[in-house]
Amino acid sequence: MATGLGPTSDACVEEVLAAMRDRVLADAPDAATGAALAANLDAPEVQRNLAPLADGIYRILTQRARPGADAETDPAFWQWVADLQAWAATMQAWQEGVAQAFASAGDVALRNALAAVPAPGPAPEKPPTSLAGAIA
Repeated sequence: MATGLGPTSDACVEEVLAAMRDRVLADAPDAATGAALAANLDAPEVQRNLAPLADGIYRILTQRARPGADAETDPAFWQWVADLQAWAATMQAWQEGVAQAFASAGDVALRNALAAVPAPGPAPEKPPTSLAGAIA
């Protein structure tokens, strides 16, 4: 499971270095050369040059990107929202029916009036545990 970016660009630095390491290894003529070239990525002066790239990526993702979710990108969440809205409307009608029954009925009539009020049914299931979406 993804852990998110966090409050600093550290995750982006790790990902940029990992991607560079993968590229160096893939482009090397042999494993020994690839390992030697990839080891250069551990040098502080190389990391110091790649960190600003990662910082830029981090700023794009945290300051400029507009994350969003809609029925197309996260149908499970938005279906739950729709179910919750429908249940809330039914609950409101039930409450109004109960209030009317109390306001206009005697003991026996009250029992009959309350029995006639449609029950709202159970609340929707628990909401999804994560929100999926897209970055625009």
